[in-house]
Amino acid sequence: EQASLLKAHFDEHQRETELARRILDHQIRSDLMQQAGVSYSVIPATNFSGDVVLAARAPSGRLYAILADATGHGLSAAVSVLPMVQEFYRLVELSSPLNTVIESINFLLANSLPLGRFVAASFVSLDEAGRSGEIWVGGVPDVLMFDGAGRLERRFAPSNLPLGIMRSNDGVRGIESFAWESRAQLLLTSDGFAEASDTDGVQFGEDRLIETIGRKAPEATLIEALQQALEAHLKGGHAHDD
Repeated sequence: EQASLLKAHFDEHQRETELARRILDHQIRSDLMQQAGVSYSVIPATNFSGDVVLAARAPSGRLYAILADATGHGLSAAVSVLPMVQEFYRLVELSSPLNTVIESINFLLANSLPLGRFVAASFVSLDEAGRSGEIWVGGVPDVLMFDGAGRLERRFAPSNLPLGIMRSNDGVRGIESFAWESRAQLLLTSDGFAEASDTDGVQFGEDRLIETIGRKAPEATLIEALQQALEAHLKGGHAHDD
């Protein structure tokens, strides 16, 4: 009887987990991600990821992208980022300025998340034809900009609080403008990547990340090179964070 009861509880938990995963997956528009042309990878530490990547193009063709990292990991972290998903798509469709996107999402999270929950994030808005962009970094590792040969060209350090901490806009106004002349790539990561530790407790680290990109094979994409380097570093293990 106990075995049957445990199995019934387990089966119900599995059904609820699968339903939650389908709801979360349905929120993120993979078609808009493909149209945006953004390469990405999300590796959850458990069944659900508190990291989310969103990207879409405004009617004008301008590209908007977010890397968000909610407090903790698992289902509770995944639920924390849900309120911002549809708001992001709505604001991009309106071709809203980047500061409006950030302020609106911050207000939404500050009023919907419980105390102690927040979302670190990087926001990027690009005018690819004009070779100019805007970036906002709050609570996540530096955003790195590489040239066509994989050399580190510029870094954008986090100068803002994570989203959802303050209801006012005072902590979300640090938008930085930038431009590029020749082919370049932006890399946004959450702290789970650099902090991924091998069996000896050695973290992957930013230095190894930059070195990996500098020596990646020409035919490999930036994401593929980093995935291979991370797998080799973990030696079959799993990262403790998304």
